[in-house]
Amino acid sequence: MVVSVAAYPWEKWFWIYDSANDKYEQKNCNITVREWEMEKVDDYFENIFKAIKKPIDEFYLIIYWDYYNEIRKKFVELSKKHGIKIFRIMNEYELHATVALKYVKMDSDSLWIFRYFFHVISCEIWEKNNNQQFTISELLFQRRTNCEPNFVGTDLQNLRTKIRSTSTSPTIVVFQTIPKYIFERKNRTIYKIPPKLVYYNKNLNAVGIDLGTSECYASVIRRNGPEGIVLDSKTCNRNLPSYVAIDELNEPCGQYVINRMERKPEFLAFDGKRLIGKEFDEIVIDPLWSFKVINYCEQIYLLFYDKENVPAIRSSTYILSCLLKQIKQKTEKFQGTNIRDAIITIPSSFTEKQKDATTDAANIAGWEIIHFLPEPIAALFACSYETDIPDKSIALLFDFGGGTTDICISKIFNGKIEILIENGDAFLGGKDFDRLLINHFNSALKHKYGLNVLETNKKYRLMVKCREIKHTLSVQMDDNLFVDDFKVDEDDVIPITRKEFEDMAVDLILRGKNLIADTLKKAKLNRDEINIVFRVGGGCRIPVIKQMLKEMFPKSKHQCSIHPEELVAKGAALYAYELKNEKNVKDNKSMFF
Repeated sequence: MVVSVAAYPWEKWFWIYDSANDKYEQKNCNITVREWEMEKVDDYFENIFKAIKKPIDEFYLIIYWDYYNEIRKKFVELSKKHGIKIFRIMNEYELHATVALKYVKMDSDSLWIFRYFFHVISCEIWEKNNNQQFTISELLFQRRTNCEPNFVGTDLQNLRTKIRSTSTSPTIVVFQTIPKYIFERKNRTIYKIPPKLVYYNKNLNAVGIDLGTSECYASVIRRNGPEGIVLDSKTCNRNLPSYVAIDELNEPCGQYVINRMERKPEFLAFDGKRLIGKEFDEIVIDPLWSFKVINYCEQIYLLFYDKENVPAIRSSTYILSCLLKQIKQKTEKFQGTNIRDAIITIPSSFTEKQKDATTDAANIAGWEIIHFLPEPIAALFACSYETDIPDKSIALLFDFGGGTTDICISKIFNGKIEILIENGDAFLGGKDFDRLLINHFNSALKHKYGLNVLETNKKYRLMVKCREIKHTLSVQMDDNLFVDDFKVDEDDVIPITRKEFEDMAVDLILRGKNLIADTLKKAKLNRDEINIVFRVGGGCRIPVIKQMLKEMFPKSKHQCSIHPEELVAKGAALYAYELKNEKNVKDNKSMFF
């Protein structure tokens, strides 16, 4: 007789197979173990044994990549303590290949497993090696253009073109679990709101990081609550511009790099977040980039040439690791101790491949343990910290960042946040407004003064000036671009008014409106049902954005923090504190319900 168990540690159920009666049975466990909850592993095994009431011969634990070595070792160690004869940790890919090889007749040396998720299709290519054993050779993803379960044809064809396997007659297995789609749509994600305390334990070193497209922020929980960290060595400001110089020792980041980019643009790297983890054919080339984007070993790399035409390459993962390394150094200096873990926020639209690449960047930077939190959720945590939100309110959060826009509609009840819908646009952000001004002023300089700035290194000066003008137009009705910044002998200005700027942005504003309307439609809500609107991100300082939201939600209460660009990092730090503090309380409930 052999008793086998298979379990997902984050689920409150597991499967048991007893060979004596050839019977499968699903049983409940009273405890779950998330990737950070090492102290619960022993109780997890005890609860399973209590439910089975017999010795276990084989135990198969299915976990994802974010269960790191530390907790994996804990599972192995305690499995021996509990007398389990065979204990094996499997990932999801091994699991599906095992099922396929058991139940599907194999007449090929190549096995292709397609899996349909709500937002993405994946393909795992397994091929026989010289020992006649199947090993995984490719792992591919294709974002879905239509999330209905039955509409996958075009996306499947796009994914097929990425496959490098030369097999002409592979065995194909498709996993499409329709109940999973129903679960993702009807069973909403619920987060516990981190409680607001009078005093916090600063020694927990709870760190939250907003790894932004344009700027990065970090926050840590001190005695009186979240506190922003000074990240930029040049300006001593809390914002760290997401710019990296790869030609200097230790790859400096931030304002220092911006200040030198006109003189030394050859090794200037930015927009790493727009590149990380993406397929080459997904990249939209920006004429302001000083580098070329290449597909090298199936990864996105940045190619640089110095003045002597000597090349250098860096991966987008490495560029983000430089930013995360500086954030780690500044955080440790601020806290006066070594710090190994943090919460890093990501856009709601991030794919698994983008998450994996961001994890690699964090590991390269020295962060040993990281957890991801969607940026809108982090912002909601910060908003609930700053504002008392009435119970049973329905809130719409509009997060307008430097490179992306995220929308989240949620219901607040009993100290919890129920996510009704998340939506976003990965190509709509503050930089798109910058680009409008850049094109406007370059056209004026070209026609009136014969200067095509975008063909010279002065395009970086124009980029900086346009960003400054955008900020000025958020508080003033007009501003000027000084021509002598680009042509020394021309003492003239090119004026621009807020109205002109807003007229240029009509299409971008329309995209924002359509995104909100689409989100409401998916949530099956009308505008009047939204009780409160939270504006998050530096882009929400733009008056036309404020006006758009007030016109769309005239009956709602509108809230915006004094520093809206810092909310995401603040919320991530509050979440990090709650995770760490869980270990110090008896009622060890998960943040994730």
